[in-house]
Amino acid sequence: MTNIIETPKQAARSLMAGYISKGYEAEALHAYTDSEGNPLHWRIRLKHKTLDKIIRPMALINGKYELKEPHYPNGKPLYNLHQLAAVKGKPVFIVEGEKCADTFANLTILAATSGSADSIKSTNWQIIAGREVVIWRDNDTAGSKWQTDLIAMLYSLQCKIKCIDVEALNLPAKGDCVDWLAGYERLNNRKAESSDIFNLPMIEGFIQAPVSDLNDAGELGVSGATNYGGGVAEWGEPLALINTDTTPEAYPIESLPHILLNAVNEVQGFVKAPISMVATSALASLAVAGQGQINIKRDEKLIAPCSLFTLSLAESGERKSTIDGFFTRAITEYEAFKRDKAKPDIEAYKANIKSWQSKQAGKLDAIKQASKINKSTLALEHELRELENVKPIEPKVDRLIYGDTTPEQLAYSLATKWPTGAVISSEAGVVFGGHAMGGDSAMRNMAVLNVLWDGGTHTVDRRTSESFMVRNARLSMSLSIQPAAILEFLRKAGDIARGSGFLARFLIAWPESTQGFRDYIEPPEAWPALAAYNTRIHAILNMPLPYDETGNGLTPVLLELSPEAKDAWVRFYNTIEHELKQDGELVMVRDVASKTADNAARIAGLFHLLQHGTTGQVNEADMQAACNVAMWHLSESRRFLIGVSQSPELSLAIMLDDWLIKRAKSHHADSFSLTSIMQNAPNKIRRKAILIPAIEELIEAGRVRDYYEGDTRMIVINPKLLEVQ
Repeated sequence: MTNIIETPKQAARSLMAGYISKGYEAEALHAYTDSEGNPLHWRIRLKHKTLDKIIRPMALINGKYELKEPHYPNGKPLYNLHQLAAVKGKPVFIVEGEKCADTFANLTILAATSGSADSIKSTNWQIIAGREVVIWRDNDTAGSKWQTDLIAMLYSLQCKIKCIDVEALNLPAKGDCVDWLAGYERLNNRKAESSDIFNLPMIEGFIQAPVSDLNDAGELGVSGATNYGGGVAEWGEPLALINTDTTPEAYPIESLPHILLNAVNEVQGFVKAPISMVATSALASLAVAGQGQINIKRDEKLIAPCSLFTLSLAESGERKSTIDGFFTRAITEYEAFKRDKAKPDIEAYKANIKSWQSKQAGKLDAIKQASKINKSTLALEHELRELENVKPIEPKVDRLIYGDTTPEQLAYSLATKWPTGAVISSEAGVVFGGHAMGGDSAMRNMAVLNVLWDGGTHTVDRRTSESFMVRNARLSMSLSIQPAAILEFLRKAGDIARGSGFLARFLIAWPESTQGFRDYIEPPEAWPALAAYNTRIHAILNMPLPYDETGNGLTPVLLELSPEAKDAWVRFYNTIEHELKQDGELVMVRDVASKTADNAARIAGLFHLLQHGTTGQVNEADMQAACNVAMWHLSESRRFLIGVSQSPELSLAIMLDDWLIKRAKSHHADSFSLTSIMQNAPNKIRRKAILIPAIEELIEAGRVRDYYEGDTRMIVINPKLLEVQ
């Protein structure tokens, strides 16, 4: 064997020299060991000031260090395996990543990890069998899925399982236990101890394994099954599953103000996405920029914000993210400018708050010492109160766009950081999917979002962290979701979503796809219409925000309607109201229709702001145009919701379709046996009497085909549904 000269640290630095030369810094070298503590392989962790972290495996193979893991026939070892083998009887924390596990080790808490969110199946978990386990996931969608899969794995090993209630911890998006510990120290002026960890809110009482993608290893269809179902070129375009007899109406594009109309046409001419999706994205960007500046008044009692919730129902690949990029460019540039401008103030605040905290700690310690010798602390307590009055105030930095965050975290940011913002996402699972809209969380989170749309007051009382109240804040949302996903949401939480008015607040667009008709064109050298629109958005964003007396909420300018605009709005309101009667056209969408006139007024206010600023009254032309747009969205909601409600069989087919596509992508397979589907599909469609008609529906729509391998019926998915967009 070749003599080894390099140490693991030297080898890691040598192998990662290319990254280090580009500004990356070595952060950690994590050793995976056998049960005796002998190293088997390592994970290298590099950090960068502005770029994402890099993690790479390293192993000593045939006397040479290489950037790969060894082959583990029985599954790779858990991180901290030697500690798990040495210490029995203590609860084991399972976390995402070695950094979190090391952090717990410093608190004398036994912790382990498989390394990453997608490594559960490739790891040997036998050392955990039968033990008490506490799971602490990261605060994001991937972490939620990881937790579900991990519970299924641990349940099969007869573990006693608890999960940290991450939603109750007020973590930032993607935040983990390291972030919580740092926040605890800032809030309490001391480091957390192990007892603080074990006193955190936990979820327990799992009596059966959740439905998980881990339950059918070996049940997948064979690799290359497309040879049976035909290559991509041999498949036709998959048909949409949600069909109604209602023909979609043309989007009222001419109702948009000229500056907005021209920008929409310019972007659509290049992107070639559905015009309604482009227009809806543009309208949402206007709401994001303007919602903090104006309210709209219909009468003395009917005063509303000009925030908008928009929702496009579209398959993957309709280019929603690209469109949003065009219309939010001015907003993201403004955010970046404000962040850079605030850096000196932020740095000064950090220094001032550290100084203040030191003084506070000194006063508290002095009070403690005086109490020990029965000395009066009145003067010291007075000085402590005086000190509280001069606590440095954290500078407010403009934060307008959010991605993957929980409704409660969003409310906290609007209450304490910046009072106007928006969730913009081409994957609306952040709002409609995951743990946030499951079980008891659904009603609570929908209520929060309803209050934010209303511009109302919402109070959050907490036991373990700072309580807060959001008041006079503004929130808009611009979301896109696949029809199958919204159907699954409606299946789980539809009664709450519609009964609470949550879904009714959205301006829904369900455009016909343009995929297959988007021949390549070179991007234009200039974008004069988009530039003109973005210039106007810049101007709106640079208007000072009208803060209320608290300095946290807003008192936007109150836009009133001209008499002619008021008459137009009343006519629109009455037209809708008359169709809500039992034999009316809108009886099946009363919830949505009841919010349509409100949305029309909001849109009219935004049209006025775009063209005339915050002065003057909303005129009749802008109100009529806004009513046209709002009525179009109402017709789209009606078209979608009636189609869904009339066909429960179709709803089941959509549920199966969504599950098959997600499963195929996560398992890197394109076909599954009928037996596997019956064992692992959502419970509602596992019975053969329900599953077979759903499959036939998908076959008829060209979304799947079936074939036989011997006596085994296989279902193969249309490759076009699995293409990476």
